[in-house]
Amino acid sequence: MIHQTSARKAGIEQFQELLAAKEKSLQGVQEKMQVLEARHARERRRREEMLAEVRSRKSALDELARQMEEENANMKLLLTSLRDQSVRLKEQMAYLKKDFEDKKGLLKWPVSRASIRSVRPYGKIFDETVGGWRVNRGIDILTETNQSVLAVSRGEVVFADFFGRMGNLVILSHGGDYFTLYAHLASISVNLGSKIETGATLGRAGNTGLLEDAPLLHFEIREGSKAVDPKNWLGGDR
Repeated sequence: MIHQTSARKAGIEQFQELLAAKEKSLQGVQEKMQVLEARHARERRRREEMLAEVRSRKSALDELARQMEEENANMKLLLTSLRDQSVRLKEQMAYLKKDFEDKKGLLKWPVSRASIRSVRPYGKIFDETVGGWRVNRGIDILTETNQSVLAVSRGEVVFADFFGRMGNLVILSHGGDYFTLYAHLASISVNLGSKIETGATLGRAGNTGLLEDAPLLHFEIREGSKAVDPKNWLGGDR
């Protein structure tokens, strides 16, 4: 009987040890499951945040594209109006048109060569500021703070005011359908209707209307309301 009791006790202890081992194993499995679930939860949150960021960025880029198209439409209307005004002064502006056309490929750069840090080209570009592609209807000249912005050719000031995302803007008419645009100026130093000579100071480079902090001159050449590539007009030595 003592032997049976001892055997039963040993069996119970063995069963308890086995049960304890299984409980320990189960606890380890549960802990691993909790770690995996936490990892999966973090991954889900990360993916959700990334998706929300992508959606937010796409929405922001779509809105930016819409604003830029609206801005370009408004610019076309403005330039059409200015062109119509120039037509009435066609004879008076004829000498300016010829002077401008004769300078194709030879125009002075609108800021001094020493102040130019980099140039974003005309056409479709990837803009790191907005994190997406956009159409550049001119060139963006990154320059120094308060750098003088100069007329690339003689003409008449037909616009000198704030213009939406282009900030402080000066437009020169060069006769016929030719216009040059100088945008994002920190300040404007010419008056509407002024006759301007080549190299005259129009204002100071700035970042009005921009998303970035660095001073930047956005420069365009328009034939009527159509933007053309400034590199075909500016002198290579800049």
